[in-house]
Amino acid sequence: ARRDFARRSAVVGRVAWVEAVQAMGGDAAAWRKLLADRVFQRHPRSSIEGAQEFSFASELMTEVAYRMWPASTLPPMHEAVARWLDARPDASPGEVGRHWERAGRPEEVAAAFARAAEAAARAGDAERAVESAGRALRLSSDPEVQWRALAAQDAVFQLYADKDQQALQERGLEQMRRLSLEL
Repeated sequence: ARRDFARRSAVVGRVAWVEAVQAMGGDAAAWRKLLADRVFQRHPRSSIEGAQEFSFASELMTEVAYRMWPASTLPPMHEAVARWLDARPDASPGEVGRHWERAGRPEEVAAAFARAAEAAARAGDAERAVESAGRALRLSSDPEVQWRALAAQDAVFQLYADKDQQALQERGLEQMRRLSLEL
């Protein structure tokens, strides 16, 4: 049970949540034993409200546990993690997108990165907003997701526009005009 919990935790990542591993079929009793064995370290605060956050004691342990899975079993496991994270409003959209990507779900990846672009724009992080919006735009054929990504990108351009970004902003606005006809 311990080995299984560690392997499932590695799918979540170096930082994981007991409840996410349980959503993948992990046994929380094994987590307590792995804490006692110092395989995991409990975090005093969690980035996800109501979830117990922990991490592997080392990056190497995470990597070894992850590589124990046959590649064919990983996409559905990443999908389970993505679904668990997606249901939590305080989960990082980028983290959600990473799991959707590993699950092989490009439209969900695009939606997650559109949300990441919006969050970055609200935080005033222009670089992350533009990067996330670009990723969403490359992956999505959904006009609503494209619109959200372009709107987030435009919001940071309004605040931080420079000469190089103005051309990109104009292209984005033209895309938004075309999308508005589809919505």
